Amino acid sequence: MKFTAEQIAKAGKYTDAQELQALAKSEGIELTDAEAENYFLALKEGA
Repeated sequence: MKFTAEQIAKAGKYTDAQELQALAKSEGIELTDAEAENYFLALKEGA
């Protein structure tokens, strides 16, 4: 799954996977809890 630079910038401001999952949903992207957690951890590792 590819995210835009804008989506990544927004996601970097969140403090947990549930916030990331809510952002994804608002952008029309459905993520499972596990997917949201994995993406969240990857974003934080890349920060």
